[in-house]
Amino acid sequence: MNRMTRLLRHGVRTVAFAGALAASGRTPRAPRPVDADAPEDVFSARRAERLLRRIAVEPRPIGSPGNARARAVLVAELRALGAEVTVQDAVAVGDLGPAPFGVEYRAGGRVCNIVARLPGTAPGPAVLLMTHYDSVEQGPGASDAGMLVAAALETVRALRAGPAPRNDVIVVFTDGEEAGLLGARAFFAEHPAAAHVRAVLNFEARGTSGPALMFETGPGSGALVRMLADTPDAAVASSLFDEAYQRMPNATDFAFAKEHRLPGLNFANIGGFIHYHGPEDDLAHIDPGTLQHHGANMLGLLRRLGGADLDELRDCDRVFFGLCGRLVHYPVRAAVPLALLGTAAATHALVRGRTPAGGRWITGAGAGRQAARLVVGAGAVTALTLGLGSRTPQFRRHGDFPDSGQVYGALIGLATALTLADDRAQVADPWQRLGGTLPPLAASSVVLSALLPGGSYLPTWPLIGGAVAALTGDARPTVRTLGALGSAAGAAALLGPLSQLLYQGLTPRAAAAPMLTLQLCGELAAPALGALPRPVRRALAAGGLLAAAGVVARRLRSPGDTAAAPETLSYLMDADAGRAVYFSSDARPTGWTRGFLGDRPEKGLLPEYFPGWDRDFLYADAVPVDLPAPTIEVLADEVLANKRVGPGRRRLALHVTSPRGARQLLLAVPDGGVHNWSVEGRFCPPAHPEETGQDRPWELWLYAPGAEGLRVELEVDETPIRLRVADRSEGLPAGDGPRTPAAGLDIDSWGNGTFVLRWLKV
Repeated sequence: MNRMTRLLRHGVRTVAFAGALAASGRTPRAPRPVDADAPEDVFSARRAERLLRRIAVEPRPIGSPGNARARAVLVAELRALGAEVTVQDAVAVGDLGPAPFGVEYRAGGRVCNIVARLPGTAPGPAVLLMTHYDSVEQGPGASDAGMLVAAALETVRALRAGPAPRNDVIVVFTDGEEAGLLGARAFFAEHPAAAHVRAVLNFEARGTSGPALMFETGPGSGALVRMLADTPDAAVASSLFDEAYQRMPNATDFAFAKEHRLPGLNFANIGGFIHYHGPEDDLAHIDPGTLQHHGANMLGLLRRLGGADLDELRDCDRVFFGLCGRLVHYPVRAAVPLALLGTAAATHALVRGRTPAGGRWITGAGAGRQAARLVVGAGAVTALTLGLGSRTPQFRRHGDFPDSGQVYGALIGLATALTLADDRAQVADPWQRLGGTLPPLAASSVVLSALLPGGSYLPTWPLIGGAVAALTGDARPTVRTLGALGSAAGAAALLGPLSQLLYQGLTPRAAAAPMLTLQLCGELAAPALGALPRPVRRALAAGGLLAAAGVVARRLRSPGDTAAAPETLSYLMDADAGRAVYFSSDARPTGWTRGFLGDRPEKGLLPEYFPGWDRDFLYADAVPVDLPAPTIEVLADEVLANKRVGPGRRRLALHVTSPRGARQLLLAVPDGGVHNWSVEGRFCPPAHPEETGQDRPWELWLYAPGAEGLRVELEVDETPIRLRVADRSEGLPAGDGPRTPAAGLDIDSWGNGTFVLRWLKV
């Protein structure tokens, strides 16, 4: 082979590898926003922004004046679009299980859901479009979920501008999502329209930017997945996300669609997580492209579902994932055969002979070096993100920090350097690295296809690609080169974008997972990398290391901390004892909270006020303020002795109110013994029946009680019990000292509030 031919072949390989590397770094992106002068039947993010500016002007938590003002705007907008609109005024209850502060989170309260109907030409079965219009109290909720409410309104407008759909379309803006999914509970439990729903599209946000992700499906949603695949600008989707989300403690309104066995799709965006649930979830941080992406999926899917036979919609579940901008999907029943096919191909390739260089496919030394690379990579990025995160005040609570996306570039650089730095392995026999990767891929492919089929594609397709490359090991050089490049390019196209999404979704605190995904790309690409000239490999390794070092240096010079520092403070007044305290969940006093807590506040639990909580607080005595205490009236107290309930229990009927008009009430039984409970007649099954009535603190959060208060019934032990009732309002009471923080409030469930509590023994 003459020198010119060798140079040409090296050039082709270098360009091909560069293309694969570019694919691995290609982040899924939202489309460009469509201008306001677009045709009337097209979704336009710029038109939707006009609606968003009317909604995301203030916090709108359940029961707040801001919530009522936003509701009035939304009802008027829907009626102006020709929809039939009602407001569902209901009470809902829920038991969500363990809360971050150590006690079970139980909630109940009044909700006002907005329910709109767009009649179809053949009324009957309906499609449900759902999102929530309430926000947390710490910010205006421009993305969570104001952006999605605005997208739904623009979708309704565009839908009305085109041909009328065959099926009814029901649009529900739920209330109280942030308080325990209360609005969705009430809609599916009590609203008559819920009985007509045959398919559900739910939209959420866990950040302010990024592409729309479809991360959860309802049972029998295979047909919906196929519709999504044919939708222009389809959301990024993966059945791996679905499998993972089912095993996480998180939940959205979509949970109740799944409880009713309805096919459906659940969407969200996860970019800009640092602004989530805080004051910076505002209009300034909204990405119009994200709004466009959500709206395009809403409109496209509603048009498809509007003309579908909804009674025949249910289809087998599917495995699905994004590849080069397309959504690949196939039935779940194909997962095991594909895993076995890949395993058989890999086994045949590894046992039938030797590598192209004449060596064994798997050696102890090669396996040891491979394990060392993976361990070093995971450990290095974990130390890197923990070190950089510790320099910002947000990392402790969120696992994220401002501009953390820059650090993902360091992960790519480190993965490139570690993949190429082992020059000895590259020169000796790079095919052995591929051989060492195939057995664990085969094992994980078989296990996942049987136990978690939605995640099986992750090892199965790299396994098949690597096995095909290994099978070309004794073929002609040209065929062998194509096999090596196919393995590298396929792994990069599949695993590279997934790594970016894992980094965002799991937060930088779990950076080891996206790093291992990138390194897996490198191991599968080893034969292609080994064919590159040594100077090119060394240059790429050095470039990756320098790029990572540059990111770290920039972050050390300027952490990019533009978000407000965490500052939380609340005031608590014990009306019975006449004692008051300030308390904070921050790790240490800040410049603002020091004015209330002093330089050396006490630190620890506050069991006399929050029994059962395992959260440490900073606290200091405060001047008691004359505030009306919440009231608790015993309406009934009767012994229950029938055999079905069992002896030794009684039913308490209580009426709790907040004379000062607080938005929240907290009812607690510090010594436990509560077996069942209800709010306004709505009974809530316990999340853990086997633990019902145990002698540990029991607590219930009540939302939007209104001036009339709420009726709560408890089934408790017959022995006397203590009751604690507290109400909570936003803001601190008037008095001496600074009233507002210098830098705003952090993303924290406490924020800046006032508690007043009292006790009762019955």
